[in-house]
Amino acid sequence: MEVPADTIRWLYKIYKGGEKTLKEQGYSDEEAFWIEFATTSAQMWDDDAEIEVKLSEIFRLYLTIYSEKIDKEMKIEDEAAFMKLLKEKYDQVNKIFEPENISMAGLELGRVILGADANPYKQLMAAAYVLSVTYRVELMPFKLVKDV
Repeated sequence: MEVPADTIRWLYKIYKGGEKTLKEQGYSDEEAFWIEFATTSAQMWDDDAEIEVKLSEIFRLYLTIYSEKIDKEMKIEDEAAFMKLLKEKYDQVNKIFEPENISMAGLELGRVILGADANPYKQLMAAAYVLSVTYRVELMPFKLVKDV
């Protein structure tokens, strides 16, 4: 049976694969990070799965990736603010995927992922990537526990 560490390693492998694809498409490390985070945030999880993964564990994984690849100077005292930012981004992405908002998903998602000042083409392509991966992939084989 998988344990949480195995689950996080599996999620990290998925991140690395997506990151590689996005970098080949011309995205920066930071852009690829946020696109992959949005993809993970938008995934559908198997509520009947025996193996659980806590949202806080996913956030911790992304904090680790960010501090090791994007902001190597991040201080321990900045971690709480970054975790709060991850939660805000997670909530924004999930709000976009609510049934009443889905028709606007492509327009808003790119802005949430890369920011309102990002290149509009990159915003559109980032949204298209997240939408295509989200709907191409079957349920994540874990039950997501929203503990934050």
